[in-house]
Amino acid sequence: PKINTSMSWIDWEEQTCNQIACLCRAIGCRIPLRTIWMGKTIKLLDFVGNCHTTDQRNQKPGSVYYDKVSNTLAVCCKPNSKQRSFC
Repeated sequence: PKINTSMSWIDWEEQTCNQIACLCRAIGCRIPLRTIWMGKTIKLLDFVGNCHTTDQRNQKPGSVYYDKVSNTLAVCCKPNSKQRSFC
C-alpha cells in the first residue's frame, strides 16, 4: 500500500514497543511518527526503541516518564504478554 500520514499515528495503549519499532523502521524516514500529548499533536523525531527504566511505579500504557539516568523520555506501551515496556 501507498504510505500516507494516517499510518504515522501511535496508539500507546494498543501498540507494543516492537510494533512501534517496526512502524518507525518502515515509514519513519519518510513520515515522522505522531502522537497526542497533553491534547496536542507532536512528532517523534527520535525513537530509541525498547528501553529499561529505573521507574518502579505500575504505569498504564500511554503514561510518560523521564529517566534521568539515560536522559530519555519514555512512554509506557501496551505490554508484550505480562511485561510492561517503555519506548
